[in-house]
Amino acid sequence: DAGLEILLRSPHLACLRDLELERQRLTNEAVAMLAGCPNLVGLRTLKVGHNRPNQSFAQGIDGGAMAVLAGSPYLRNLTHLDLNHLELGTDGFDAIADAESMRGLTHLNLHRCGLGSHGVQALAASKHLHG
Repeated sequence: DAGLEILLRSPHLACLRDLELERQRLTNEAVAMLAGCPNLVGLRTLKVGHNRPNQSFAQGIDGGAMAVLAGSPYLRNLTHLDLNHLELGTDGFDAIADAESMRGLTHLNLHRCGLGSHGVQALAASKHLHG
């Protein structure tokens, strides 16, 4: 997370359109840093998949972090969001479905996120996901 914090301070990120942070051992705190970074307002693609807890990495990104990410005013221009292999849970799917800032999404990767019937219903009923 310390390296990410340094990166997010860079004013050069304002020109960035795609950011891939898969398999970087990101935590919920890292997601909060991403969500709170005004330099990412031009971002179109964000990939944060494969950052789930496992035997060698006790933390990871969960559904609570999705509420923070989905509610970010700085990520409202996203068109592609890749969350594959994250444990989102019902809170995570609800956060994505309810977030007005996610209305521009045209691609949402939820591969191996445990979508289940609740997630399907939440996303299908979303007033904002209509890309």
